[in-house]
Amino acid sequence: MQRRGWTLFEVVALTAMVASVAVVAIPWVSKRIDQSRTRVAIDNIDKLVRASAVYISTPLVDPSGLPLQCQFPGPAPVTPADSCCGGSADGDDDGECDPDPKAWDAPTWRALGFAVTEPHRFVYSYAGEGTGDNARFAATAQGDLDCDGQRSTFERTGSGVRKGKDRCTLRLAPAFTIRDRLE
Repeated sequence: MQRRGWTLFEVVALTAMVASVAVVAIPWVSKRIDQSRTRVAIDNIDKLVRASAVYISTPLVDPSGLPLQCQFPGPAPVTPADSCCGGSADGDDDGECDPDPKAWDAPTWRALGFAVTEPHRFVYSYAGEGTGDNARFAATAQGDLDCDGQRSTFERTGSGVRKGKDRCTLRLAPAFTIRDRLE
């Protein structure tokens, strides 16, 4: 039996079908990848929220042993301090911040037991202030998923609520604040 070659029409038709599938599939896959990257930021913010709940509900004492009012840890700087898109935090220029345990050595990150230990596309910050019923915090993640200078922002806020003389608990804002989810 003799094999025949492809006709020009068959080659053009096959190319057109592959191109049609690619036109639909490539943006769909790209969007799903970006959504999975944003899921990491949401999960990390959730870790910060849980750590904040533990922190405010744990009785604290000053160096002399006197009880302190309920509070969240103080502010933490944006970490890593530089961009994940070709900045000093992106040593291999792949658009992701490289893991750096030293970057997470600020007192607030230590108090919350928080660090990002794998390559990532988000920088994190934490703002805690006030005491008792005036205690509040904001945990924020910002990422430039496609390194175009536009950042997605995910933030969760909460406040302290006194439960008796020396006990406090966390009251969370009802939802995340999300700006430019897939920027």
